[in-house]
Amino acid sequence: MAASLTEQHNRVQSSTGTAQSTATVKDPAYYAPLHRTINEGDWNAVEEFFKSNSDAKIVSISDRSETALHLAVFAGNGKMVEKLVDVMPAEALELKESSGRTAFAYAALAGDVRAAMAMVRKNPELPQIRSNIGMSPIAFAALNRQKDMV
Repeated sequence: MAASLTEQHNRVQSSTGTAQSTATVKDPAYYAPLHRTINEGDWNAVEEFFKSNSDAKIVSISDRSETALHLAVFAGNGKMVEKLVDVMPAEALELKESSGRTAFAYAALAGDVRAAMAMVRKNPELPQIRSNIGMSPIAFAALNRQKDMV
């Protein structure tokens, strides 16, 4: 059974030394400004948001339980992805959205080699992490005919 978002968040906080007794994941509406700045590709605004909300790097910020990294990959912003990967702990790259896909799986689906390489350099385990239906990111890439990802 897949870990809940709170369990994933607690595991990441534990492994990065930022554990708290109880993880509080805010309503996704709280993160709307972050979501918007990611879509706009405004790294300075993203950094500013992180200064007062450091957990925003490792929690769900959307209704589908996507992280900032998922959204940057979805937006196709390779530079934003690279910067997010730089400021995130390696374990946070393993966080999954509601259907069990990591941000790496999003990159594989889209054929975004730049984003995928940035993530796998930091966490080589990402290609092995399966979705809720048991598919690997590479299988998703193959189904989408993303030859450069396979």
